Parts: sequence; C-alpha cells; structure tokens
Amino acid sequence: MTIDRSRQRSLRVSIAVVVGGAALSGASLFDWRPSPLPVSMATIAPGEPRADCAAHPGIGQSGEPHEISTDQGLNVMVRTPLNYQSDRPYPLVVVYPPAQFDRFASERFYNLTTEATRRGMIVAYSDHRPLSRRAVALQAEVAASVAARFCIDVGKITYFGHSDGGAMAEGVPGMVATALRPHAIVASAAGITKEDLVRGRCVPGANVMIVHNRDDAKFPDFGRGTAAYWAQCAACRPLDLSAQIGDCQKFEGCAGGTSVVYCGVDTTHEKWPGIEISALDFIDSANDQIRLRAMP
Repeated sequence: MTIDRSRQRSLRVSIAVVVGGAALSGASLFDWRPSPLPVSMATIAPGEPRADCAAHPGIGQSGEPHEISTDQGLNVMVRTPLNYQSDRPYPLVVVYPPAQFDRFASERFYNLTTEATRRGMIVAYSDHRPLSRRAVALQAEVAASVAARFCIDVGKITYFGHSDGGAMAEGVPGMVATALRPHAIVASAAGITKEDLVRGRCVPGANVMIVHNRDDAKFPDFGRGTAAYWAQCAACRPLDLSAQIGDCQKFEGCAGGTSVVYCGVDTTHEKWPGIEISALDFIDSANDQIRLRAMP
C-alpha cells in the first residue's frame, strides 16, 4: 500500500474539518481531556485460564483507564471489563483515531467502551499521527503492545476506525508483516483505495465490514472498491455494489466461512455514522466462528 503525497495533503485538509470535530467533542482535542466513558461488567465469560498470562498484573477492577506506550512511544489508553481477570484471554478491539484526535477524544467519538466491555472485550485507543508510512508502522505496534500487558486472545483481534482510523484499520494488516493479524476489520469513511490495498498483502481469514457514505465527495467510491478488494482476498463470489439494495450487502461464498460486508450510509464524511452496535454485532459474529470451530 502506498499513500501518495497529494492524498496525504487531501486527507489532512479534509479531515481537519473533524477538528471542527472539536465541533464533535466541543473543545480543542489535544488540550482538553474528557472524562472516560464508563466500563461495564462483562456478561460474556472470558476464555479458560492461560498459563502464559499468569504473570500479568491483576488490573482492571477499578474501572479506570490504563495508560501504556508502544515501544516507539505512541500513547495508548486501554479499557478492560470491570470484572477483568488477568489470567484469562479476552478479545481485543484496536481503535484507530480520526485525524487529529487523541486517545481520549477518540473514545468519546466512537462511543464503544461501555457496550464493548459489557460484551467481554478489551478496547485500546491510540493517539493520531498524520498519515504516512511512519504512522502505519507506529499504529501497527498497538495490538502487540496491549497483548504484552493484558491477556489477549490473539485469534480474536479487531482493527477498527473511521476516516484516518479506517485507513489504518485496513492498511496496517497488509502493509506491516510483523503486525498481529486481525480476525476482523471495521472501517468507516476510510481514505484508502483498492489500488492502495493491492500493493500490500492479502490477509486471509479476515472478516471485513466496510462502511462508506454513498456520496462521499472526498473519497468517492473508496468503500465500494475496498469492499471488492477484501471480497476478492477472501475468495467470495463477486457482487455488484453499484446499485445497492438496502443499507448493507454481504458477499457470499467466502472462503472459510468469513464475512465481507459493505454498508452504504448517508452521514457526512466527518460524522461518525453511529454504527457501534452493528459493528460490535459483526465482531461478535466473527469471534463466534472461532468458538464454533473449536467445539468438538
């Protein structure tokens, strides 16, 4: 994947409207720290105790955010279920931020924490870095950095994001060979094209949900193109997305029972389309595939 300089500038300018996304959160994004969203008691039991997690610290019960940094110094906020057990593996959702959002504003923007932790997931929010190969390399470390400190089921990792965050969610797996492989990807309004993704590597077994404004003037048809890429990567049957019927269309016949879904929305590029529940349902469904395959 390559991100050419003209598109980098385009992304920074267009998504600077999101800093009017101080418009979204009501204050300057880097000099104001909103109160964290509440975490929930997990209603879904984690996996069986794992010996390699026994040395992890018994954190999580306070409900407070956990601050960590990657090896290259990127700040990450981790939210665990209120009843987190440090010796049991949990699904992880790595949430990449929109342009110019730090980890705190990103949590408020996506509104995932409370429901995701109720479903027994750990959620990690990183700070934004302007789109570049360096930024992709930085963001690629987030999942492994969280897994080094918390008990993570590495077969149930999701990459998630909107706009710049969506570009990271789709770009990191194919561009950085050392990144932990996601089992699910959820990308909204992503400024990345099918041609960008073709230059990387196909990620087998990924369940992918692409959400894009049907009339996005900044990134016209980017979502349809990347959905077609992921469907081809998963060996799904082709699907004509040009005359979309309903809000979401699912590709059929994908290898290994994986899911690739394209959803058209009418919200503006800068606005989060409010898909947190449907996205978490998609992630749960992808994680259930693993559970069912593991059953005798």
